Amino acid sequence: MAKKHFGICHLCGINGELTFEHVPPKSAFNDQKVIKGVFDRYANQGPDVEIKGPQQQSGIGGYTLCGKCNNTTGQWYADNYKEWTYQSVDLILKSKGENIGSYQFQIYPLRVIKQIICMFFSTNRNDFSKDYPELVRFVLNKEAKFINPYFKFYAYLTVSNKARFSGEGQRLSVGEYGIEQKYVFSEISFRPNGYIMTFGSKSPDERLCDISFFGGYEYNELVTINLELTKLPVHIYIPADFRTKEEIYDQYQKNIVE
Repeated sequence: MAKKHFGICHLCGINGELTFEHVPPKSAFNDQKVIKGVFDRYANQGPDVEIKGPQQQSGIGGYTLCGKCNNTTGQWYADNYKEWTYQSVDLILKSKGENIGSYQFQIYPLRVIKQIICMFFSTNRNDFSKDYPELVRFVLNKEAKFINPYFKFYAYLTVSNKARFSGEGQRLSVGEYGIEQKYVFSEISFRPNGYIMTFGSKSPDERLCDISFFGGYEYNELVTINLELTKLPVHIYIPADFRTKEEIYDQYQKNIVE
């Protein structure tokens, strides 16, 4: 008999039996064996370190959603999110991995961004929904439109075989006279797509594509959109770190010298 899991649903907040939620959806290339690395162990490791840890045989995710939230959001948004990822792969293949500027997508934008927000709920702590109830209402009402501009959602492309998931946290930019900028964000990176959600702050990287406007479309609105999604490297587990291997190793050598 399969073990049952109980806890607080990350979306509706009800305490009860939880179901396994794939993040991203299983149909969006998340159906293969993955090895889960622990951030504290690998955050300061180099890009070529071998990851060791527990394995998940059929994709990454966790017991984060109740059956009702899992089934409802999956029926409303998952298939259209899958199409978005398939078109992202097509972009990577046609561009041969290079950044080619604007590319045409044909998608249901509102469904795509609601699936992305649902993924952020599963990535963050189980009381995340208490802090941001308006996002709960936005996801659980499929017809709801418009996102509070306090929240911004950014996208990028990645071909890295390393996934990266980080809950809401801060990054401080420190200059000669102290803290110059504070970034508050959460990140999900799983090829071919990566996302950053910010909370009342600027994007931590100017190369990210703002897709917050997806929230302004109707649920049944299929549109053609030109987007400039940049392919960024994901080599280590520090959130929003898009340095190349060469940049990482160069900085490592400078740190040794200093």
